[in-house]
Amino acid sequence: KRPGGWGGMASSGRPPVALLLTPCVGALALTDLPAWISGGARVTDAGVPMRALVACVGTWAVASHASLFLIASRFQRQVHTSRVLGAQIGGMVVFFSLCILLGAPLFRWWTRTVSLCCLLTALAVSPLALLEPLGHLSDLYRILSFQRRLVGACEACLLFPAVGAGLGSWAGTCALALDWNESWLQWPVPVLYGCWLGQVVGVCAVGVSWRFVVQDRDDGRLKQN
Repeated sequence: KRPGGWGGMASSGRPPVALLLTPCVGALALTDLPAWISGGARVTDAGVPMRALVACVGTWAVASHASLFLIASRFQRQVHTSRVLGAQIGGMVVFFSLCILLGAPLFRWWTRTVSLCCLLTALAVSPLALLEPLGHLSDLYRILSFQRRLVGACEACLLFPAVGAGLGSWAGTCALALDWNESWLQWPVPVLYGCWLGQVVGVCAVGVSWRFVVQDRDDGRLKQN
């Protein structure tokens, strides 16, 4: 009998379908979904209507947490609610401080900044704090600094999209320097698009590495037995 795969479950040959939930909802949130919810307003409209931004961030963040809980169920892992809440509060404070230090308006568009921080926390912080062993900062640091390899498919499903979202949002800030007077270049729209593209790349990385990492480890365990 084939032994259990990473995360305590047998590898099915493909990553969890729940990984696709967040980027798919993110694509809708950046296009037609806010217009449908907020009565016609879009995130890329002039002035970045607040009702469209709230609709975008809210639906995207809810989808992200739903995806995380589905992944937790897929790998039969325990959810630590207190750790997630603590990480979300800390993530909000850190992201807001970074945005202000990097030049975001403190008073004029603070609601946009808070909305962006909520989304970044949901996409980049909650996945890292949701499940063991990524709840430990020392383990996370060793993984990000390439001092320790991933030891589970659950880690890959959480880490790759989260890191992709973080790096993508950072790359999206480069578009803010363009002085084109376009509505889609207003704060924080480029960061939202960069965050989405980075998460898509992270999900693709999970799919590409699944066969070469997860399946190979399962085959090694099978040979040992």
